[in-house]
Amino acid sequence: MMSTNDQPPSTTSFLRQLLQVFLTLSLVIGLVAPVIIFLTSWHQIRIFSERTAQEIAAVFAGDVRYALLVASAEDAQVVVSNILKFPEVLSAEVVNERGERLAVGNARDLAAARRTFAIARVVTAESIGAPSALDEGQRTQVDLGRIRITVSLDRAYRTCFDAALYAAVQIVAVTLLLSLALIRVSRKMLAPLATLVQSLRSDAGDASLPAVAACSPSEVHFIYRAIDAMRRRIADDNQRLVRYADGLETMVAERTRALEETRDQAESANRAKTLFLANVSHELRTPLQAIILHARLIGGGTGLDSARNSLSTILSASSHLLELIEQLLDLSKAESDHGLELSYSTFGIRDLVHEAASTIRATLAPGNTLTVHCCGDPAAIVSDRTRLLQVMYNLLRNADKFTTNGRITLTLDVTNDPDCVRLTITDDGIGIPQEQIDRIFEPFFQGKSAQGTVSRGIGIGLWVTKTIVDALGGRIDVSSTPGAGAAFRVEIPRVPNLLAARAAPQSPDGEQKTVAAGRRSSRGIRVLFGEDEAVIREAMSLFLRDAGYVLDECADGVSVLAMLQQDPRGYDVVVLDHRMPGRTGLEILTAMRDTLHLGTPVILLTGNDTAELQEEAARCGAVLIAKPVQPERLIEAIALAAGEAAATVTGPEG
Repeated sequence: MMSTNDQPPSTTSFLRQLLQVFLTLSLVIGLVAPVIIFLTSWHQIRIFSERTAQEIAAVFAGDVRYALLVASAEDAQVVVSNILKFPEVLSAEVVNERGERLAVGNARDLAAARRTFAIARVVTAESIGAPSALDEGQRTQVDLGRIRITVSLDRAYRTCFDAALYAAVQIVAVTLLLSLALIRVSRKMLAPLATLVQSLRSDAGDASLPAVAACSPSEVHFIYRAIDAMRRRIADDNQRLVRYADGLETMVAERTRALEETRDQAESANRAKTLFLANVSHELRTPLQAIILHARLIGGGTGLDSARNSLSTILSASSHLLELIEQLLDLSKAESDHGLELSYSTFGIRDLVHEAASTIRATLAPGNTLTVHCCGDPAAIVSDRTRLLQVMYNLLRNADKFTTNGRITLTLDVTNDPDCVRLTITDDGIGIPQEQIDRIFEPFFQGKSAQGTVSRGIGIGLWVTKTIVDALGGRIDVSSTPGAGAAFRVEIPRVPNLLAARAAPQSPDGEQKTVAAGRRSSRGIRVLFGEDEAVIREAMSLFLRDAGYVLDECADGVSVLAMLQQDPRGYDVVVLDHRMPGRTGLEILTAMRDTLHLGTPVILLTGNDTAELQEEAARCGAVLIAKPVQPERLIEAIALAAGEAAATVTGPEG
């Protein structure tokens, strides 16, 4: 689509265009107006001529009546001659009642007439009968004959034509006079504009405009002022453009340096990614190699002591693999658009500390010990139980990694600050050099010992830990003496700010009873275990039965529901894999609560602990544990769930 600026400019001046418009207007008015005047005049004059002819015919009929009564052709001819003396009458004729022509006459210009009008009229006379005794006599009209005259309209037509022509001449004359006057006024306005245009075409933009005559119209003065202001703005813009052009080279150089820095950062990030992938590959291959070799040793029929050592090595390598996989999953969640998913709930922090310690003890390096100290009364906090447990796992595993034949201490302090709880993890390992303390929470950072060796792992455990603590509204710091160990301190608010108005306080006494009940003996507790993977179900069942639980196993969701429907009150705890064929764990949980109306404690095992699944499990009163899960942790979770259920049934006094 062509814009207004793309149209080719006109080569005709405004004055010539104005003259053409007025000449065209004069021509149109000079042609149309006379026609209108002529048609209007001709209509009026024709009507007037017809009325005049009717009056002449009436006079003619009255004059010829006597000649018709006496049947005198001479008298009729005299009347005809008199009628022909009217200039508009072209012919006259008298006919008696028998249709005989009594007299006729024609004017000399009858043959030349082009526009005529004929009128015929009947001539009558009154007849009076014999009078009676009652009246004077009856009057009747008697036809004596008829007359006919022809009238000319040529003179009226010429009069109309002359009037129209005269009017056309007058209109054209007036239009021309107006055109000349308007052209004069326009020249008075356009002359300064023409001078202005020539000045704008000739100067370089910095010369002053020519002075405008004082007698010029106000519009001309306004245009001069507007153009002068526009020229000043253009001059200012030109100066800015010149300054911008002078600094453009510097700007390009700065942009080039910035792009080079960005390129260097991208290359550095790419190298970091390559190094990270290499570390991940190395860290994954090392425990896998250990698992393969020791599994081969067991399969080769080695002695019992050697088999036990190999199994211990396989267990340690599997735990290391689990730690790496969990860190990679946390890394992907933290770097995604959604960030870390948090699910707040109310729980006892002391129970969580003992659960973490119980799980980690089974995976400690040979020679290392873990001690737990809890200071103050039991406390219930509102936080993300799973994430806080992960923080303790990461810090305890990190202490175990850098400690050899040493002691690790997990301390819970709930006395110093009424608004938060403090967790302290100390070890007597190799410690952290002072120059590395400020960087240990950076992603992919791997510290070096005094001997220059690089630590094991992929360098994201502490970074993930700090990310979780920050998301929970807490803070973490570290202090260390090289060669004497390190101490990590984590402070977590008892109630997050966004939940401070909604959290419901719990009784410390109730928590003590719940914890005590959770630690009662697992002997005789009936557990329904649903898991579709046979290798997991068979191995975990051995651990659970060895812990003293009475166990029933199911390989799909339909079997679990059938067992519950057959014996609704026969189980103390139900452990379900979330993704089972037939019915999922969440569907079974919903059926237990809504259809069977069972309040039996439920533990859901899942490999995808999303926030939505955590909310659904919490709504139905179930405990959600992410896979893979250590047997000790599941054993402890079942004991806690059974203890809480027993405490609820027996009441506070039980």
